[in-house]
Amino acid sequence: AGADAGQTQQEWRLGGNAGAEDQAPQQQQQQVPGSTPGGGGGGGFWGAADVRDAAGLSAEEFQRDYMLAGKPVIIRGDPGAQALAAALTLDTLLGMCGELSPDLGNRIQSVLKDGIPPQLQEALSARLQQTDGITLQTVLDEMEGKGATKTLRDFFTGELFSAVKTAQDPRFPGAVKDWTHPADYLWPPSIHSWRVGQCPVLARHVREVMGGGEEEADDTAKRPGGGGAGVGFKHLRAMIAGDPARFSKDPRDIRDTFIFASGDKCRAYHPHIHGKPNHTLLLILQGAKKVITWPADQRDKLSPFMPGQLGRNDIGERNEIFMVDGFNVDLATQPDLRDVSGGLEGTAG
Repeated sequence: AGADAGQTQQEWRLGGNAGAEDQAPQQQQQQVPGSTPGGGGGGGFWGAADVRDAAGLSAEEFQRDYMLAGKPVIIRGDPGAQALAAALTLDTLLGMCGELSPDLGNRIQSVLKDGIPPQLQEALSARLQQTDGITLQTVLDEMEGKGATKTLRDFFTGELFSAVKTAQDPRFPGAVKDWTHPADYLWPPSIHSWRVGQCPVLARHVREVMGGGEEEADDTAKRPGGGGAGVGFKHLRAMIAGDPARFSKDPRDIRDTFIFASGDKCRAYHPHIHGKPNHTLLLILQGAKKVITWPADQRDKLSPFMPGQLGRNDIGERNEIFMVDGFNVDLATQPDLRDVSGGLEGTAG
């Protein structure tokens, strides 16, 4: 199970996922950033995630101690990751793909509309009215492009990203979000799992930075096996080699590469376990990301929300979500956290 918070203003992230249904029961969703220097371990209520320099972390050690062990790690100084971060600026993204839909609320729209009972929809609206002066329908309209945000450019130049300084709307100072209500994660909305392959020119740019040479722009095309990934990316290659049944052989295959983005201090989504567990590598392109992970066998102590009752998302996953606030631990209101073991936290970027 994992939670995300504390993201700094104007952050966007590039991540890749691949299913790994055969992982051990305690396998955590890994958050493995490869970014410019500056990430750090935790140091709060939970243990600190390891922070490793890319040059000193061998591919074999990464596979054994982190990927296959289900343990998160923050990796700093990978030259390939740094080159890709430098080549994928916000100006580059908007110049290549700025008029495409931002797909706000991807992975959650269908659940909000059809996967929860009417009583919960009403409760979400009531909470949103209290904290942000809006309703659940306002959230859905914005996610579906019926509001002010219709393109990536609208998102990155509008108030949802560039002007939002906090997740709490300053117009309603008395209605502080405490992250124990599922509605608290819905506004402002974030970009979640925006597929790089839907913008062929961006997909080609990513592959060229990673390895040089032209390839087909269609992200559904078959990629050649093997191939280099430029200087660096040894941990990405190790992740692919460590689970060959789940990944293409070519590190530049971007079919499962996504962009994530949110405003300052927004929590991108509820603490959750994916319906299909992932190996996940995140490259911090701008800003910072704070993450907490817990072993999956601790789920019963993390305030599970409607276990087994939520509908499937747009890709058929039935994800589990939790209402524990791991970033502001108050044992008086969340006594079960006293017995949770194995939690790790860290900030990358």
